[in-house]
Amino acid sequence: MPAPQPLIHDPDFWALGPRPAPVDMATELARAMEVGRFVRRDTTYVQTVYTVALSPGDLARFDGRKRELVATLKDTLAWWARERDYTAPGELRVRLIADDELSAGQLTVEAGLRRDEAAKLGRIRG
Repeated sequence: MPAPQPLIHDPDFWALGPRPAPVDMATELARAMEVGRFVRRDTTYVQTVYTVALSPGDLARFDGRKRELVATLKDTLAWWARERDYTAPGELRVRLIADDELSAGQLTVEAGLRRDEAAKLGRIRG
């Protein structure tokens, strides 16, 4: 039996099926990166901590592949930053959480910096 292929190469992973699909999450993560970017000394910085909230039922659809999904979304976000020459002041982090306030098919993304990263950037004057 062949080993399962990584999610990033699995066309079914990116397929638009029940929403939100992984491509929806990747799109919203990229949007959050764009909205949260800022410039200091001619360098464009981005947020480093991204939280994707899904309804509990939607999150349960990814049970068994959640770790791989998070890694793939993180890699996709890192690619987005590299392609645009953005700088992350720390390691990019993506986490998935359940939010009882969300209905099936909805997702939200929040982005921010860790305190130590924000403090470091606060010392850099634009």
